[in-house]
Amino acid sequence: MYKGPTAQLDMTDDYARLFRTRLSQGLTERPDYAGEYVVVGWGCGAMCYSLTLISKKTGKILQTFGGETGEKLIDTQPNSLLLITHGSVKVNGKDIYAKKFYLLKNNQLNLIYHTPIAAEHQDENGKFNP
Repeated sequence: MYKGPTAQLDMTDDYARLFRTRLSQGLTERPDYAGEYVVVGWGCGAMCYSLTLISKKTGKILQTFGGETGEKLIDTQPNSLLLITHGSVKVNGKDIYAKKFYLLKNNQLNLIYHTPIAAEHQDENGKFNP
């Protein structure tokens, strides 16, 4: 777990400049992922939630999830490099909704596995509701 000083938010990133107040506040929290990353989230409209991973060590954004059509962040652990999302993936030229597993390596999230989400995860309107 990273215990050094918390970096200032890296303002060279356009997204960081756009959401600097919320992201800077998030950097004051304890790491949620891979020993150094904080998950910062906020609502972005009806049925919309955005999550961003930021390094407490560098102040840089690793990845943003959610929004209206983006991948949904499902699970992170403070002491693990594994990250799990739900989102679209192409299989045989067709988009399917899947649970996706990423591994952090060299400050990059690498998709290592995905598995389709079963039909029982659909609500009465046919929308996926993981």
